[in-house]
Parts: sequence; C-alpha cells; structure tokens
Amino acid sequence: MILTALALALVPPPAGTPDCPWPGAAETNIPIAGAGSDLSAATWNPQSETLWVARQNRQAWEYGYNANAQAFELVRTLTLPGDGSCGGIGCDIEAIAQIDHGAVEELYTLAEDQGRLSRVVDLGGTPTVAAAWNLEVLDNGHALPPETGNGFGAEALEFAPDADLIAAGFRYPDGSPFTGSTLGMGGLIFIGHQVEGRLHVFDVNPAVSEDFVNHGSFLTASSDIAGLHFDRSSGQMLIWHNTPTNVNSLEVSTLSSDATVGTLDGYLLYSSAMPAGNLEGLALVTTSACGDYGSGTGERALFCTRDGGANNLVLFEGFPCGASTETSRLGTPPNPPALLPGASGGPTLGEVWEPVVDHGSFLTTAFADVLLFSTTSLNFDLGPKGTLLVGVPFLNFAPIVEAGEPFSIPIPFSCSLAGANLYVQAGSDDGFLFELTNALDVVLGTF
Repeated sequence: MILTALALALVPPPAGTPDCPWPGAAETNIPIAGAGSDLSAATWNPQSETLWVARQNRQAWEYGYNANAQAFELVRTLTLPGDGSCGGIGCDIEAIAQIDHGAVEELYTLAEDQGRLSRVVDLGGTPTVAAAWNLEVLDNGHALPPETGNGFGAEALEFAPDADLIAAGFRYPDGSPFTGSTLGMGGLIFIGHQVEGRLHVFDVNPAVSEDFVNHGSFLTASSDIAGLHFDRSSGQMLIWHNTPTNVNSLEVSTLSSDATVGTLDGYLLYSSAMPAGNLEGLALVTTSACGDYGSGTGERALFCTRDGGANNLVLFEGFPCGASTETSRLGTPPNPPALLPGASGGPTLGEVWEPVVDHGSFLTTAFADVLLFSTTSLNFDLGPKGTLLVGVPFLNFAPIVEAGEPFSIPIPFSCSLAGANLYVQAGSDDGFLFELTNALDVVLGTF
C-alpha cells in the first residue's frame, strides 16, 4: 500500500482538507471525583508536566503522572475565585489555558455566559484575579458574540506565541499581515465559539484589565468549536468540533489562511471512527514527550474532558507524534555522507521534499544523481560502487537530476502514509563510475 501511494507522488494532491480516521486509539479513563457533569476545560503544561482540568462551577483539578503506578493521579484540587453573583472569573467556566508555561501557579479562564477572560494568579496560595477582559465589548469593529438562548457560546481558549504565528505566515482574519502582537503577551489569544464555528482572535495586555484588541474571527471546518490546543512543538492548532448531536471531529491547521481570506486553511480533519460523547476540553503533550506517560513509540498522550455520561476525563495514549524525520545511515563499509536532508524540512505529507547530493568531495566529476527508495533497509557491499542500503525491489522515486541539484519530491497526502518508514539512498554517475551515498532513513510526518 505504501509503495502504491508513493508511486502516485507526482500526481497533484486533491483539493480540500484530507479526511482521516481517528488515530488516537481507545480511551483510558482517569478517575475524577465530583465531575459527573459540566467538566469542560483542559490544558497541559509541559514544564510542570501536569494537566489542569476545570468544571463550569469554578472547581479545578491538577493531575500528574505517577511513573511507578503508570497512571495519572490527582495532585490537588482548588476552587477558582468567584461568587454566586458571577463575580471573579464568572459562573460558567468552559475553558482554561496556561499561557506562560513557566508560571505554573497561574491560569487563564474563559466564562461562556459573560465572554469574560480572566487571569488567575497564586494558585498555590489564595487564587486571585489579577486582570479580566470582557470580550463581548465592541472593539476595533468586532465583539465576541454573547451566549445564545439555547446555550451556544464561547467554549474554547488557547494562546499561540508570536514566533510560531510569524513562522506560519499567519494573517489576521481581514487578510492583513501579522508582524507581532503589540500589548505585551508575546502572542495572540484564540477563542473558539459555537456560533458558526468561528475562531476569534485577540491581542491582550496581560497586566491591564479590559486592554485588548479584537481582530475579528475565522471560519473553520465546522459550525461548532468545543476545544482548542496549540501544539507549540509542531506549530499546529488542534480544533475540536462537537456538534449539538455530539458528532466529534478534530481539525488540524497551521493557522494559515492562504486559500480564502477569513477562513483557516485546514491541514487535515479527523472525522471518522471518532470517540463518542460530549467531548469538550482538549490538551496534548509535546512531541518531546513522545513515548512517555504510557504511550508507545511514535505516540503521545492526548486528553479530553467529557461533559456528562461516564469517563469524564479520558486519556488517548496512541495519538501520533506526527514529526517527519531524516536520519543519515552510512552502512558497513561506510558510504560517503553526501546525501543531505531536505533544505526546506523533512518529508511532510502534502509538501515537497528536497534532499540533495553534495558533490564537494563526493564523485566531483558526476553529471547526474538518482534517488532510490524502499520500504526496507539493507546493508549489502557492492565493492567499488559502495554499500547498497535500501532493500530490493526499489523504485526511482524522483526523476534523474543534474549532479548537485536538489530532488523535488511531492509527498502525497494520504492518511495511511502518516508515520510510514522509508529508506532512501542516492547514486551518482559520471559516465565511467557509479557510486552510492549514505542513506536517509525517513519517517513521513504531518509537520
């Protein structure tokens, strides 16, 4: 199947967002007391290695991983500031985020019924609201829509740093270029809404209440947003959609909007064989934690909260790490390390991979390079030609190029290829000699 898909690499990928089945395997329940309903929020802090979850009534729980027990266990519970008249952070907490991962005793919260964003500090002492922003106030020609009469409102909260947004070529919803946030947070706040499934964008001053700029909103792949997680290790925003009939899907976006102004470009959409129930809060560990917290090789932990029903806090240990990799292998006896990784990045689904042969000291008289690939590795000494490092049969994966020119290899976007292992090797010809380079052992990734 892999060879068949790769043989189609020179065929342009189909338009639209690729639709994939759920990759996260089955759920594992994390016991949580007092959260049989209204558990809505989740956020992961990679520095403290803890998971925060919260219920609409301002109760919050922090969980950490017990390596001996091989399970997530409760660290502490607390009640976030507020009162019966919806003071403090508000009455209907739907989302939380830890924006500065070094500030482990700080949480940002989102109240759906008031559109109120709050910064809560001193979690380890007396939790206090340091600043708050009522995002339903008209600003810059925009206002966050209030909760509707049937309960559709702001459900999700996340932060993306300036550097990641600039690297992604992020544009504001009106199409104007993004050059950096201006109010001191070092990035932008994103609010996911159930009305039209819009993703609202804010620049917020973390130190001053009500000091923010509303930059409008993007359309996404669905009419409802229930959860958000920005993966700072991949530069991708994960958007959890949950329709009123509890049809779940997970959209992945790089936060570009190149195809249509005001609409996020979808990179992929997981929409079949999805977990069931009213899943809302979303959190994901970073790629540096691949294989940790009970996950297998090439997998990482993803968390969801479920509002109502059984298993209100769940862990999916099998969510793919997703990173493309290129590992040089010389063989025995060793070949020259002349085949270099792609200058624009690894072999990513839907992108063009551009490895190149460096002839600075390798067969300097060559006039042509060819690239061979296989789904198996090999180590077979061919004498003067070098060591063959890719299994037979192999295919010419890219047209022969002039010596020293990069190969241009479109990687097809097929869900079945994510995480696939391939073995690639180059050979060079000068009319008299044909010599082999090192191999690149690659993993096809989603970033």
